[in-house]
Amino acid sequence: MSRVIPVKYFDEKMPKLKKLKQGDWIDLSVRDIQVADYGLVNPIILDNEHGWDVYNGESTPMVIKVKFGIAMELPSGKEAHIVPRGSTFKNYLMTLANNVGIVDNSFCGPDDEWWGNFVVHGSFEMEKYARVAQFKIVDKMPHYDFLTVDELHGDNRGSEGSTGL
Repeated sequence: MSRVIPVKYFDEKMPKLKKLKQGDWIDLSVRDIQVADYGLVNPIILDNEHGWDVYNGESTPMVIKVKFGIAMELPSGKEAHIVPRGSTFKNYLMTLANNVGIVDNSFCGPDDEWWGNFVVHGSFEMEKYARVAQFKIVDKMPHYDFLTVDELHGDNRGSEGSTGL
């Protein structure tokens, strides 16, 4: 059963969202790149006719803000989880700063463009609308009450990679 979710595109040339045949994730494309000014040393971002040249001349990572060019009205009780595509670091030497981005269904206004902060580990060229992230719509965590107890009765699992490689 298909459900309809309203999506606003901030650029008429943006690739439209579509689910691929393989997997349950939907690609996000880059509409714009900006300096994410957190008082850190910032990379140099140059617009070119096809996209951007990002220069990190420092030995420390830098941060950019990547705008994905969409806003969406997610249904009540749903949220989107955004992660980098598997090839993002290989192609652009950048990682999503918070590892997983969460877009709550309350983030639904006409100017609530989805975006992510990426840590830049080197210099790269990127074409406009490059696919750097992907998202999946999931159910929000149901409400739970937590009960304080003196002891738990399950078996200890262990920690630090106890399930092996």
